[in-house]
Amino acid sequence: MNARIGFLGINAVATAVSVYLVHYFQTPSIMVVNAIPIILCGWLFGRFHSLWSALLLFVTNGVYFKVTGQDAFVDPKGLFLGVVSYGIFSGAGFALRSVRDLYEKIHQLNAEINTKNLELRESSLKDPLTDLHNRRYVDEYVAEFATTFLRQLSTPEFALRNLGLDDKVILVAIADIDHFKRINDTHGHGAGDQALVEVARRLRESVRFDDTVIRWGGEEFLLVCPMVDKSNAGKVLKKVLDGVRTEPVVLADGTSLSVTISVGAIWLPFFPSRPFAVPFEKAILLADHALYDAKAMGRNRGRLVVGKDTGAGLEGPLEEFYRDASRCTVSAVD
Repeated sequence: MNARIGFLGINAVATAVSVYLVHYFQTPSIMVVNAIPIILCGWLFGRFHSLWSALLLFVTNGVYFKVTGQDAFVDPKGLFLGVVSYGIFSGAGFALRSVRDLYEKIHQLNAEINTKNLELRESSLKDPLTDLHNRRYVDEYVAEFATTFLRQLSTPEFALRNLGLDDKVILVAIADIDHFKRINDTHGHGAGDQALVEVARRLRESVRFDDTVIRWGGEEFLLVCPMVDKSNAGKVLKKVLDGVRTEPVVLADGTSLSVTISVGAIWLPFFPSRPFAVPFEKAILLADHALYDAKAMGRNRGRLVVGKDTGAGLEGPLEEFYRDASRCTVSAVD
């Protein structure tokens, strides 16, 4: 409706201007003046509106010229010039609107392509079964975040700001479903998938909104929890353990499974005075050692590795470092 009113309004104004020019100036420049509304109607309202505008103005001007006795404008020569001129103007409006439509179509297609690319990008960072982020997400985002956090801690400006973050750490934990192979062997791989999905959901609900839970591989999950107070690290792990084991997992056929997890964890910076002594990648490996330790101690429990900042590094095998009580301690979380 608004487009129709606009179309009629533009042509009414153009007709009035044409009448004014002919009445007072007796000039054929009206044909040039009418190029503006004809092209404008095509540009604003659609390709064929330029043709309708040209026809409307040609007829209204012709009627006015005939009624008022402006025979010079309606003789064969004038009619021929009018038809040719208005045809050119309507063609220009048609072409410009076609270009505009093509541009808008290309813009729309580009937007759809960008949306699809974002969806593909997002799906490439997600595990299709559990809808958690995957290893690629860790490599591209989480590792960089952890490195940035450690870099900030190592700057002189950080100490001068006195932000009260001395006891804040990134808690890195690896959780593994206990006896997962038994679930697959006894109830089938479909049941194993259901257990994975449910454990993933419970892990997600056991941590904060801004914490990250990743499908690390198989029945393993990686948890990255930034800005955790050191004194609360054990409580966080306990909450994760309880979040999985408190209620049985009910399968689609109604079977109830008692599912537990084992957890190995470490916090960063591992050595407060040397934030980069243990990088994020090594922290995951140390957490993995703690996980195997929790498995060996009977499962359904956690182990938290805490470093002793004696100035020593990670020279030698990580297994030896993990077992060296002079360089790190392992706390039990049950």
